Amino acid sequence: MTAKARGLREATAPRRGLSRLEAAVYVGVGINKFDELVKSRRMPPPRMVDNAQVWDRRELDIYFDALPQSEVEHPRGNYFDDQ
Repeated sequence: MTAKARGLREATAPRRGLSRLEAAVYVGVGINKFDELVKSRRMPPPRMVDNAQVWDRRELDIYFDALPQSEVEHPRGNYFDDQ
């Protein structure tokens, strides 16, 4: 991809389709961890656009929402406990 194309891509963000690296960054993990999550089906497989692998941002959101939350108690407690 040329520098001009990269600049246009950045200027038109957010996009629905993400590269592997962009998808990893989007969910907040490194590329190796992202690959592990895809392999273990905790993240979605890519869609194919010709020979290019593209991750759907909406599918990433759905899979991310399904990940378990930490059981570590928040230092300020739970907001909803006070309601």
